[in-house]
Amino acid sequence: MTMTSPARSAPARAPTEATLQHRLSTMAASLTAELASSLAVPVKRSDVKAEVKAALQDLQGSVAFEALPEMACRLAAYRLSCDRERDVTSSRRDERSRM
Repeated sequence: MTMTSPARSAPARAPTEATLQHRLSTMAASLTAELASSLAVPVKRSDVKAEVKAALQDLQGSVAFEALPEMACRLAAYRLSCDRERDVTSSRRDERSRM
């Protein structure tokens, strides 16, 4: 009776830069669509896309890849809400100065 060793699976390889960029691009498109449709106030889709891409870039390497979509979506939403608040405050200030 001959013993055979169990089949070993090949070690997981790190994704290439091109593969990683493709994953991030796909993730950005998906998150942009999700976030744009869930915002309470209208925001240009190009602004949402820019914030999502910036959030992905800022968080990449700081959080686990599996957590990246949720964290990036939250960060982009926060940044967009801050931008909106800044615009509203600035607009009010301009109105008061014209009085």
